Amino acid sequence: MTVFVLDDDPFVLKAITRALSGSEVVTAEAWSALVAPVLRAGPGSVLVCDLDMPGIRGVDFCRTVKRHAPHIRVVVFSAGALETLPAEVVDAAVPKSAGMGALVARVHALAAEGGAAAKVDPPSPRRAPRSASHKRPDGPKSRSNPRPQGPSAR
Repeated sequence: MTVFVLDDDPFVLKAITRALSGSEVVTAEAWSALVAPVLRAGPGSVLVCDLDMPGIRGVDFCRTVKRHAPHIRVVVFSAGALETLPAEVVDAAVPKSAGMGALVARVHALAAEGGAAAKVDPPSPRRAPRSASHKRPDGPKSRSNPRPQGPSAR
């Protein structure tokens, strides 16, 4: 399965690439870099596209892909309004607030099924946004040990 990802946010591209590890993932921040590879892709390929893109509306890019390569499954992954997407343009829509797990599940389901009727995953409960400078440590989380230490603790 090849997954093409179009999003103007490089952090989102990296997160999706990590979440879809094990799949061939081709990313681009500009639609012009992705249009030729997507249109040459074979069956079982999936396009993940943001709606709010510079230079082109994401829905217009999805419409072009569906017109010229109807076998490509299209998933819109966006913070924009997903309720008004035309069903003939997208196979599924996942709000960014639903998270990477919801996106990965939908991508794998579409690739396995060969497509499905348009579906919109519900947003997950709102979480406080992270600041751009916040990073998780790479190692295991350290926890304080609530048990007393020393010989009397045994």
